[in-house]
Amino acid sequence: MNSTAHMSLPRRAAFRCLVGCSLLALLCSAAVAQGGRKTAQGWTIEEACEQLSLNPRDPFLQYVALQLARRSGEQKWLNRVHQLVAGGSAGRGRLEQPRVDLFNLFSGALAVQESLQLEAMRTGSRPVADTAEIDVTTLSGPTLRGHPWAKMLQGKTPTISLLAKSVPYDQYFVLFHSLEKLLQATEVGHDWGMHLFQQAQQDSRKQHLSGSMKKQLAIETHKLARPFYQMVVAEVALTGNDLYFREGNDVTLLFRLKKPKIFRARMDAYLDNAEKAHADSRRSKGKYLGVPFVHLSAADREVHVFSAWPADDLHVRSNSRLGLERVLEAIRGKKPDGTPVERLGDSLEYRYIRTLMPSGAPEEDGFVYLSDPFIRRLVGPVIKLTEKRRLVCFNHMQMIGHAALLFATEQGRWPRSLKEIATAHCSPYEFGSDAIACPDGGRYSFKAEYATGVCSRHGRPGRLVPCAEIPVTRITRQEANEYAAFRLNYDQYWRRYFDPIAVRIDIEPKRHRLETIILPLIDNSVYTGLSQLLAGAPALLGKKPLPNRTIFSLFLKWRDAGLLGKNSGSWASMFLPDASQIGFKFDQALAERTMTHGLGRQIGLHVYDASPMFDYRLTEAMGEMMAVGGAVGAERRVDQALDGLMLGSLIASLNAPVFLDIDVKDPEIVDGFLDHFDALLARVARQRNPGRSFFSIDYDFTKLPILGSHRLMRCFTMNLMPLKIRVFWARIGRRLVIASRRYIVDDLASLGDGRGRKPVTAKYNASAGGGAKTHAMVRIYAKNWKRVLPDYRLGWADNQRRACLNNLGALTSLARPILALRDSATTTAKDHATAVLDLAEKLYRQRLICPDAGRYVFAADGSSVRCSIHHTAANPRQLTAPAAQSRAGRMLAELFGVTAEITFLEDGLRAVLTVERK
Repeated sequence: MNSTAHMSLPRRAAFRCLVGCSLLALLCSAAVAQGGRKTAQGWTIEEACEQLSLNPRDPFLQYVALQLARRSGEQKWLNRVHQLVAGGSAGRGRLEQPRVDLFNLFSGALAVQESLQLEAMRTGSRPVADTAEIDVTTLSGPTLRGHPWAKMLQGKTPTISLLAKSVPYDQYFVLFHSLEKLLQATEVGHDWGMHLFQQAQQDSRKQHLSGSMKKQLAIETHKLARPFYQMVVAEVALTGNDLYFREGNDVTLLFRLKKPKIFRARMDAYLDNAEKAHADSRRSKGKYLGVPFVHLSAADREVHVFSAWPADDLHVRSNSRLGLERVLEAIRGKKPDGTPVERLGDSLEYRYIRTLMPSGAPEEDGFVYLSDPFIRRLVGPVIKLTEKRRLVCFNHMQMIGHAALLFATEQGRWPRSLKEIATAHCSPYEFGSDAIACPDGGRYSFKAEYATGVCSRHGRPGRLVPCAEIPVTRITRQEANEYAAFRLNYDQYWRRYFDPIAVRIDIEPKRHRLETIILPLIDNSVYTGLSQLLAGAPALLGKKPLPNRTIFSLFLKWRDAGLLGKNSGSWASMFLPDASQIGFKFDQALAERTMTHGLGRQIGLHVYDASPMFDYRLTEAMGEMMAVGGAVGAERRVDQALDGLMLGSLIASLNAPVFLDIDVKDPEIVDGFLDHFDALLARVARQRNPGRSFFSIDYDFTKLPILGSHRLMRCFTMNLMPLKIRVFWARIGRRLVIASRRYIVDDLASLGDGRGRKPVTAKYNASAGGGAKTHAMVRIYAKNWKRVLPDYRLGWADNQRRACLNNLGALTSLARPILALRDSATTTAKDHATAVLDLAEKLYRQRLICPDAGRYVFAADGSSVRCSIHHTAANPRQLTAPAAQSRAGRMLAELFGVTAEITFLEDGLRAVLTVERK
């Protein structure tokens, strides 16, 4: 019989109450230990670490693992997460200080967010607004001198666009001669940018930067509208105060019009459409410098536009009132107090650059210009420190989103406040408290519709308030010291001048061309080494015919052929024994005379189509070899650059057939030296190695007939038992050929006489005969990729798989909060997949896509995701080549060739990149 049966009713009630309270206490303590978890979707620390080991680049999963490790209070989990996230060694009890450069000119916010998150989780991030004690205007930017523009411009009168006279001197300037060309350039840049990110960073996320900007400015550019713009717009320009496009910056568009009335009616209609599409939008009117403007803005700045007509044929649209006012001041030529405004088009600097790149040239569809004052301001203390604080705040807002998602995963609903997030142990500190707060004193909140935090000072991720609108005024001593270190490094790198940067863009259906001039070139090791090698009058490079198996060419015009002679002895000693030790008197004078008088000043390194034995990036390796340290003297830099060229050629020859092609100026001198060199090699080949072993080296030398000819080629062999490395060479007309394969010499000898393979036609270089007058040229003959193409395709497919698997990690993590928030019993797998992808897009402002056009498929219970092509990180698969319908597949199929040219001007460098499509 139950022991409680004999209890009186009051005693039984008391007993039951006591038991109930005890059970409730146990449940509450368990709930606190688990962070108040109420759903089956909440992570355990073990599950988070297991998933993190497969997806270490997922910032949300990093946050979850770090927070759960903190919540556990166990050192072993802190160490484990530290290993997975920060790459540290086991046994360390804290997270290391992340190495992140918040002063980088172009680092995206998402690129540094992981490191900032690690630091904030470790130590918090205290506000600086209350401790700021230094006026930012007391800090000076890099102190470098400018160019003597007036002297350089003497006697030259360029043509200047009206729009160049409508923007401030210290803002960036992008000019296109039609809106259609601007849109085409944007699309081409987007395609190449995504492809390069997929290949270099294993990142496959579709950016919405252009569409987001057009939406904010209430501009429609769908295909049906493009003929309209072509008809009514004469020129279009963009300008602004900084280059932080991804995070959010001020952008102002200027249109010079051919038919103003038609254009005005259409643009006003676009404003009306945007107002109707956003119920919370507000329209207002204002006036600045006598110019009326209309302002339309939604609460989240998704639409935020100022529209003005300073002249009948000139329309201005900006997402910033400050940006609008600065442009109107430039148009009027003065500020409200009458102070003159310096305009870009009136500056001596811009006028001089326009003498080098004349406006209206047939090769110019667009023109990008970063002026000297713009670069100075961009690297100055106000912009750099404002952006630094904005990045810190951006990280906090992302962390709020991560914390809210962790809360939703465990509670099955979104949090009502930041305090509730902290109470549920879903954040290391309460956001907005002294431990982790906006560095500019902004107030944080969470908005479920954005899936991230919002700051009253900086806005929200994807729509951050432009730096120009929230400049810092007072800073801490630590910030001053950090900026001083940045300025010191900048001064040391850009030693001579601040350089304006000009880029000319030519966009055609089958050809994309970029041309830039930087004046003068930076005084650094790369430039110094190259200029020592290549300076002097340019030469016609790339004119000679090449076999159609050539896939890569590097052409150089030497500054001084004597450089070859000075180094000939050291190069020979790398491979041959000392001639004096075998009783041969080597004629060094003849060698130097051959280099200086027998050979010309042009040399080409070429790679043949063949299946590579291993991946070797020749251009990158040679660039590293030639980029020697700045402390090395000029002559030593030249020697090291030449050695790098020879060594790079040698390494490349082990991976694929290569050959050197050197101009011959005096065949008689060259033949005399080759005969003399034959005598040396014949004697070297007859030497015996008394200490012969498996790894000993001996040599062999002979002559072979050239196919279909009575002429002979030389062959020298290095025997590293049992490996044989052969080098073949011959003088063929006015070229000295040194090749790693015999058939290359045969192919080159057959060019032009009707036998053998046809020569390559360099169709994509329009200069006479396929050549160009320049100092250095690189060509990639994509149309000749045959045997090498399967390996290239496999390498690209490798990177696309890795990019896709990185997406799978993020989607798998985000599937948990979606499951917790949604009714899985009534939600289809398709709905669930859409919800997860939408949540990822809100969180990262980018659409996660498979680069091979695969589908992301969720398990029946929605807890895991795989790609229809690449499967999962635990069981990866891939194609042998990028899918034909993928961006990489299309670009590979369309690519004809690439040419890059570098020409040293009297006081700078001109570089041209041309991409040809089939």
